[in-house]
Amino acid sequence: MGHEVVVNTGLAAFGLGPFNLLFTYSSVIFGLVQYMLPFAILLIIPALQAIPEDLELAAEGLGASWIATFRDIVLPLARPGLIGAGVVVFTLTLTDFAMPEILGGGTSDFFASAIYDSFFQISNAGLGAALSMVLVTLGSLIVAGVFALAGTGTLGTRS
Repeated sequence: MGHEVVVNTGLAAFGLGPFNLLFTYSSVIFGLVQYMLPFAILLIIPALQAIPEDLELAAEGLGASWIATFRDIVLPLARPGLIGAGVVVFTLTLTDFAMPEILGGGTSDFFASAIYDSFFQISNAGLGAALSMVLVTLGSLIVAGVFALAGTGTLGTRS
């Protein structure tokens, strides 16, 4: 299964053998990236658009290369948007069970899939609830750690 798809047919025209494109860990990761990329972009674009173009032009006028301008001006100013996008994508990916089930064929071990299986496959609501609480706790601790290390940006209460 997964050998008779358009990509494999196209690759066969070039003499490349069929690849197993479904029910692999790589296909799950590819699917998650494709699914989460719009969320990340929709959060990063406003952060980039909020940076005044005058700052980039001033850096260029002072002789900074585009790499130095990007590293020293754009990235630090876009940092809150990048962190926000990372947190949103992380939490959405952490709780996604559909991609591992569909693209991974249920063979990949993901925490959300274990919760889904606990409730609907083995009908053990207690185990599913316990796993859900572990997932919420771990996810919350990781997000809190990111905010503690990176700062909360405009969410901070410090003056």
